[in-house]
Amino acid sequence: MRKYRRTFREWLLWPVLQRLESCVPCDNEQDRIVFGGVVVDQITIKGEIMALTLTGEQHATLGPLRFLSKKGNPATVEGIPTWESSDPTVATVTPSADGMTALLETPGPAGTARITATADADRGEGVRPITGILDVTVLEPEAETVEIPTGTPEDDA
Repeated sequence: MRKYRRTFREWLLWPVLQRLESCVPCDNEQDRIVFGGVVVDQITIKGEIMALTLTGEQHATLGPLRFLSKKGNPATVEGIPTWESSDPTVATVTPSADGMTALLETPGPAGTARITATADADRGEGVRPITGILDVTVLEPEAETVEIPTGTPEDDA
């Protein structure tokens, strides 16, 4: 039986492929990796929470952001991270002054939104954006009480 051998490029990227946290599509054909005939054209990075579900009457604090090297060690970034919501009618995100945390609020209807936090991983000249992704699902709130409306009392005839 023949053993599969990884190319040098696959060997270098293997630690990254083992830690997936968000889905990052490749920009071009050169970024694609082939493992035994299977084309890998996106990388998913493992994390504690990749998705969050809450009701339209809840909010959550996101962060603090953690930046890690390929080996999982703490790493630094340049500047203040930026935050964005793919659908502000479903979920809004308000970053703190240092950009390391953000307040997630649900102002509108039920639905889904993708929250992204982006920072500059290039510690020199230039910019190399690194992005974390959190998928948010907002549900309709559950009923907590029952109201029984009444009419105006009238005299019997």
